[in-house]
Amino acid sequence: MSDLKSIIKPNTFSAAPKAGQGALALLKALQVDMKKSIKGLNPAQKIFVNAKTMDMAKKLGWLDRSPVILKDDSLTAGETGITLKQGKGEKKIPYKDFLDLSVKPKAKEDKFVVVVGAGHGGKDSGAIYPAGLQAGDTKIQVKEEDLTLALAKKLELKLKARNIEVKMLRREDTDLSRTERVKQSNDFDPDLFVSIHTNSVMSPKPNGFEVYVQDLDVYKGVKRKSQEERIARSTVAQNFIAESLKRAKVKVGDRSSNTPKGNFQVIRETEAPAVLVETGFISNATDRISLMDKEYQDRLVSALAEGIDKFIRQEVKVGD
Repeated sequence: MSDLKSIIKPNTFSAAPKAGQGALALLKALQVDMKKSIKGLNPAQKIFVNAKTMDMAKKLGWLDRSPVILKDDSLTAGETGITLKQGKGEKKIPYKDFLDLSVKPKAKEDKFVVVVGAGHGGKDSGAIYPAGLQAGDTKIQVKEEDLTLALAKKLELKLKARNIEVKMLRREDTDLSRTERVKQSNDFDPDLFVSIHTNSVMSPKPNGFEVYVQDLDVYKGVKRKSQEERIARSTVAQNFIAESLKRAKVKVGDRSSNTPKGNFQVIRETEAPAVLVETGFISNATDRISLMDKEYQDRLVSALAEGIDKFIRQEVKVGD
């Protein structure tokens, strides 16, 4: 991949195969290095490509920062796969093979980055059950800030075990405003931002997890247009995570069957794809007991890590 990086120029990305370089290796390098080159460009710069490969660039999620047109006639995309010209011959690669390749672990220097934010903390305890305890009361009080931090720390370990770099917004019971969370996440420039919470309502009946993405309808005009791709990618992450939680038999209740949209500052103002995960209702006895159980916590974060991993290594479903 280092050889391929050396041919990236300020306004072009040449994908000409080098002697002896296999087609799949080239495509892997394209996915990794092209994404890096786009992120490193000045917003005013563009990568120029031919029109034939524009559709492929869209399908593979390469349009993060700039309009992209590949300056390379050797790579074209068809309905079922990619055709790569090599010398006088050519090689056809089905999209499914490219996706199989894209989920393999990346090299150490190419680690994906995920920001994990444990909800609340410090003076902001978040949801509390039961509320209003008096001094001397012997009841155990469950605080959202404690549960989210415990889950965030476990998730960090699970993601690191998958060769994913993790940036934690808090590790202790500290104050961190929503604005500070957004700024820190944007400074890290992650592949995904994950905010972890527990839910609570007046009724003891609602139960189950919820995975939120930002509601696109909140944005208007030019701002809405600029957010369309980020929200679309957030929705892909939402689906991967929700399905992973369901497969792991994490508590699925009457509120877990949908893929909700919300309007929360931490997922509204982050620049990366973002999800807010409500891991359960502490106002529901079954959810509350489960969320306090270490074995259940492990199963929950393992499922979260699996869903996150699948998203960041694939990002888009080719052919959708």
